[in-house]
Amino acid sequence: MSSTEPEYVDAHCHLEKVSEEDLQRTFELPIIICAVSEDIETSRRTLELARRFPGRVIPFVGIHPWRAPQLDPRVVDELEPLVKEAKKFGGGLGEIGIDSKHAPDPAKQLEIFKRQLELAASYRVPVNVHAYGLWRIALKMVIEEDVRALFHWYSGPIDLIRDIEDAECFIGLNVCGTFAARHHVIIEHAPLEIVLTETDSPFTYYGLKLRPWFVKPFVTKLSRIKGLPEEQLKRQIIRNLERYLGRSLKALLRVRR
Repeated sequence: MSSTEPEYVDAHCHLEKVSEEDLQRTFELPIIICAVSEDIETSRRTLELARRFPGRVIPFVGIHPWRAPQLDPRVVDELEPLVKEAKKFGGGLGEIGIDSKHAPDPAKQLEIFKRQLELAASYRVPVNVHAYGLWRIALKMVIEEDVRALFHWYSGPIDLIRDIEDAECFIGLNVCGTFAARHHVIIEHAPLEIVLTETDSPFTYYGLKLRPWFVKPFVTKLSRIKGLPEEQLKRQIIRNLERYLGRSLKALLRVRR
C-alpha cells in the first residue's frame, strides 16, 4: 500500500465486494476510500477493511434502501455498536436512503432511513445517501436531522444542487459522468466546493465494471471540463472530503499509527 498522503478520493465504494487482486491494485494508488455497506453483515466486513487499511478506508455502516423492505425497522438498533466503531475511523452511516424504483414498501424504507439519520445525528457522524428519484425528500430529511450528507451518484434536478450546497452537503460525481450525457450535465453545473469523486465499485454500468482506480483518469477529465489545473482540483476534492467527514486528513492518517 502506498505510504504517501492520499491524492485521490473514491467517496462511495462497496469495497467489501472488491476482489483481493483489485484491492491490491487499488492501494498502489495514493487513494482514500469511503467504503459503504448494505446490511449488518456487510457493515462488519467493511469495518474489517478499515482495520486492515487504517487511514485509507473510511467505513460507513448501514442498511441499503433496497434491503430495507425485507427488514424489521428495529434492525437499526443493531447498527449502534458498529457506528461507534466506524466513527473511530472517521466514518458514519451509508449506504442509506430511499429509492423510488425499489420501494415495494415505501413506508418501511422511509422509516429505516429516518431511524438511521437519527442515529447519525446522535453520534454526530456523516451519512452516505442513496436517493434515486427522491432527492428532494432525502435532502429535506437530512436537513431536519442536521447531519452532513453526501448524495451519492447525484443525478437529480439541477436546481436542487444549490439547496444541497446551502445545506452544507455534498454530491458524488461518478466516474461514468464523462461519457453519460445526463451525468455530464451535472458535472457542468456542480460547484467544485461540494464535489466528491466516486466509483460505486464494483458496480457494472452498461457493461463496464467500475473499479476504484478509475478516479485517477476521471480527475484528469474533470479538470479539463472545469478548466482547472489537475493538482488544484485534487486539493479541492481532498478539502471537500475533510469537510464532509468533519475530520482533517492528518487526523485520519494518524489512525494508522
